[in-house]
Amino acid sequence: MSNQPSFDINVAVLAAGRASRYGGNKLLATPPGHSSPLVCQVINTCKQAGLTNITLYTGYWHEALEQALPASVSQHFVENWQQGIAASLNTAAARAEAAGQPLLIALGDHADLNCSHLHKLVANFHQRQVITATQCAGIITPPVIFPVHELPLLAALKGDSGAGKILKTMVKSAPERIQLVAVEKLTDIDCPADWHKLD
Repeated sequence: MSNQPSFDINVAVLAAGRASRYGGNKLLATPPGHSSPLVCQVINTCKQAGLTNITLYTGYWHEALEQALPASVSQHFVENWQQGIAASLNTAAARAEAAGQPLLIALGDHADLNCSHLHKLVANFHQRQVITATQCAGIITPPVIFPVHELPLLAALKGDSGAGKILKTMVKSAPERIQLVAVEKLTDIDCPADWHKLD
């Protein structure tokens, strides 16, 4: 599928965690059958989907990522990354709100993220301008797009809690504020054994 315009969507690729369950820097690990690191694949998939305003939010592995990735990859160090994923979401939301742009949140370890799904998310978002989230196996997960007026939800998060619980509740209590785009498979790489799930 050819690139589609992103309408200045601000993209945050989250990569600040320590990845303690993996036992190393999974973001720079090269998936089986590929030649580039995992996080580069995620970023390149976003670019191929027509998303150009992409920032990698780093933390524990900041220096390693800064040294390994090309200068063309925009990186932002989350100073309080130790406080959990909410710190990255707070920072990304503040920067997107200041720019007056909707925010697409992607995870740096989603090994099988594909352009087709991102195209669907963006297309659905521009039709309704509401929170547009991924649903996989009944679970609401990133990638997810937040319109500017919903960014305060991310700014209010604390600790190691993402937006999942809020969005799950919203589906029931305020369905007019959210829409879901289904995907059959989306694999998080949490430990080395997870690579086999891509087969």
